[in-house]
Amino acid sequence: MQRNSMPGSAPATSAIATPVFRQGPLVAMPVRLLASGLLALSLAGCAASGISQARSQFYAGRMTEAGAALDDMEKTGKDLVLALMERGMIHHAGGDHPSAINDWIEAIARIHELDYISLSEKTTSMVINDGTETYTGRPYERALLHAFTAKSYFALGQWREAAVEARLIAHGFEDLNGFPDDAYTRYIAGLAFELIRDYNGSRIEYGHAGRLTPLLRIDPASGSIAPTSAPPARIAAGTDGSELICLITIGRTPTYPAQAPAMHNANWGFNPYAEIIHDGNVLGRSYTLNTTGNLAALTERRLAAIKAAKTVTRIVIKDSIADAVADSNPLLGEVLRLLLFALEIPDTRQWETLPHWLQVARVPCPPTLGTVEVVYKDESGRTLRRTPIPATSMTHSGDKTIAILRVW
Repeated sequence: MQRNSMPGSAPATSAIATPVFRQGPLVAMPVRLLASGLLALSLAGCAASGISQARSQFYAGRMTEAGAALDDMEKTGKDLVLALMERGMIHHAGGDHPSAINDWIEAIARIHELDYISLSEKTTSMVINDGTETYTGRPYERALLHAFTAKSYFALGQWREAAVEARLIAHGFEDLNGFPDDAYTRYIAGLAFELIRDYNGSRIEYGHAGRLTPLLRIDPASGSIAPTSAPPARIAAGTDGSELICLITIGRTPTYPAQAPAMHNANWGFNPYAEIIHDGNVLGRSYTLNTTGNLAALTERRLAAIKAAKTVTRIVIKDSIADAVADSNPLLGEVLRLLLFALEIPDTRQWETLPHWLQVARVPCPPTLGTVEVVYKDESGRTLRRTPIPATSMTHSGDKTIAILRVW
């Protein structure tokens, strides 16, 4: 298997030395690359318009139109990886899991490739801004890229392929370099290992997830989830020992910079959850293992010092370039100075079709499943939405039944 897509093998000179999210080294940039940087900004703006259209169509529920908005995207470009992330989520949410997997695997391969060849982009960004670099995802986005790829494999019943993603997740979290760990991604990895009966792997990943969720008790041996306020007990399985595992994601991720989730999730409140109901009986409920808003905030906190140091260096370089030009042409030097500093803007790109609440419900599975109703509620228990889930849309592995749900 050559899917070495977690950047653990990135060069040791990486500016952000973390296996999931590395970048190339920073070096001084020759003046002659300024024009290419400006061109890159122009091309990125064109690509971003297609991505923006796709997002709007996605959140309007028009999956065909959302995917079509990105079908003609350039095969090279500063936003190609981002476009693949977004289109993969469009396919995933629309139930086209083979296409989602194809997009996400291509995105992972591009990230892995760019981690090795991004030197010229790094030098360009030292004169222009970070937006001139090809977007390769924030650390938590890269981790979730593997988690959602695994979930699409779950939906297809391809358990061993999902376990490959689990191994990449486990490897990628070995050296976080100050970036946040993620209980949800860990849980998905644990489940992937459990479904191929790699119980040592599942115990390790469930154990990590449990340590990251102080308000929940996650049993490393079984993956069962309960509030820490509840008495310690394994969640009862069905009469034949079977379980229904619902991987539920709700809402939409806050946009950059990390805004209050309520700005995009006003209809959901602060702590929504889902009850799983069968024949009028409540089988159990979902629990939030993490939110993308939390992951984004912790990531920005870690990146703040890195960005500050890079910005200071870039300002010095810009001043030096402008001074060098001004020595022979003072007017041109000042015009160039104004242009360079006008371009000193933050890189606000992000994977915007990600959900906000990342949840799991693990409940007893009735012997005759039929249709399950998922009832979404706010923190006060008020019903917000009801969604029927037929058993035909679920996948089965032994005594485990997997359902994947996304609402926004």
